[in-house]
Amino acid sequence: MHVTWTADGHVARVALCRPPVNAFSREMIADLEMVLAEVESSDARAVVVTGGSRFSAGVDVGLLAQAPPEDAIPRNASFQRVFDRIQHHRLPFVAAVNGYALGGGCELAMACDIRVAARDAFFALPEIGLGGLPGIGGMARVQRLVGPGKARQLVLTGDRIPAEEAYRIGLVEELAEPGCAETVAQEVAERIAARPPLSVQAGKRALDQGADVSLVAAQQIDLRYCGEIAGTEDRQESLRAFLEKRPPVVVGR
Repeated sequence: MHVTWTADGHVARVALCRPPVNAFSREMIADLEMVLAEVESSDARAVVVTGGSRFSAGVDVGLLAQAPPEDAIPRNASFQRVFDRIQHHRLPFVAAVNGYALGGGCELAMACDIRVAARDAFFALPEIGLGGLPGIGGMARVQRLVGPGKARQLVLTGDRIPAEEAYRIGLVEELAEPGCAETVAQEVAERIAARPPLSVQAGKRALDQGADVSLVAAQQIDLRYCGEIAGTEDRQESLRAFLEKRPPVVVGR
């Protein structure tokens, strides 16, 4: 298995395990898809994705060099399907980036809901240097995260940017000391997992669905999900706990 997962309370840890640089193969992406299904049916409330000391160097260049040109679209489409599953997963995902997130590795991090990076990490979409383009949803996602100008700079130059710059432009949400991205990502995931799960999941769906529609349509999405959670046990318990000045006991109902 090139991707494994373990549970720590209500936080699942998904680990990329294809040394030395966690380069993606077809088998690795298939493993990731299987792990996502297992996490989906678990008791987890949030997920941390880690590559250890190196998040991922992206798609294995050996795989690209050996594949015929007509393989590009079906391969990228199959990888996209798995990354889309992260974006649309019921649970929030926090990427813990130590070392680097390059190419497909950066695209995987962008598919997650929140990115935490060590201050000495760096990011790049370097496919242009190999005569290619980010093909696993990266061009669409980077533009939504950092805006069109910065997206063009990253895609068309292939330049590496340090974590501090990634944080400044909105590619990263939180910085950690060198080597500590996973620790901080775990803390973020635990804070999310402590919140009412149905509200967290509804919030993720509302934000996801509202991102690509008009303001009026997005407001209707907000109303729908606010209405859905209004009658949950956790909503009522949280209101009572606030009035009684005590921490709520959330149960996911």
